[in-house]
Amino acid sequence: MTSAADGSIEPPVRAILAALDALARAGDRSVTELGVDLGVPTAVAGEVVAALADWGAVERTGDGRCRLGSKMAELGRLAGAARLDPAGRPA
Repeated sequence: MTSAADGSIEPPVRAILAALDALARAGDRSVTELGVDLGVPTAVAGEVVAALADWGAVERTGDGRCRLGSKMAELGRLAGAARLDPAGRPA
């Protein structure tokens, strides 16, 4: 991952993180709604959703809406497990 000269994360990464955050907070969203949430055109939101869906971080529902995918649940479980000792106690 590269950064701008000021140390900030580049805009495409920001859009991906913002999309995940929006879906986590609002639940199922259409691509159009997600574009509004992100402040980007629907086409850009669609590209973000497609990239996240390819990785499993976003799923499309039967009616075309977007929601967090199984990859996000897996990452959550792994992050939680990383904070536990072998006996399952907080490390």
